[in-house]
Amino acid sequence: MLLSYFGGPQRFGQAKAAAAFAGLDPRHHESGTSVRGKPRLSKIGHAALRKALYMPAMVAIPKPLGAAPSASGSLPPGKPPMLIISAAMMRKLVHIVYMAY
Repeated sequence: MLLSYFGGPQRFGQAKAAAAFAGLDPRHHESGTSVRGKPRLSKIGHAALRKALYMPAMVAIPKPLGAAPSASGSLPPGKPPMLIISAAMMRKLVHIVYMAY
């Protein structure tokens, strides 16, 4: 699924661009100095790609994938579990696939 959407290694200059194409980059919500919402996924990308990455990311949580934070507590306390799945694991899987080209 990833290879069909990505096309080839020359489409993106970096793995960050491939993750942004999938919609896995953070979007910060700030309004002046008083309103600071929690960061969320930008979702400006292919929903089918994110859908295809969700279950592999769930399976990969207990596995050590390089320096990826896992559910074992390497993220600071208070982080929502969806942040661990989406921002850390799904993004890390995209980086691994991109580097495997």
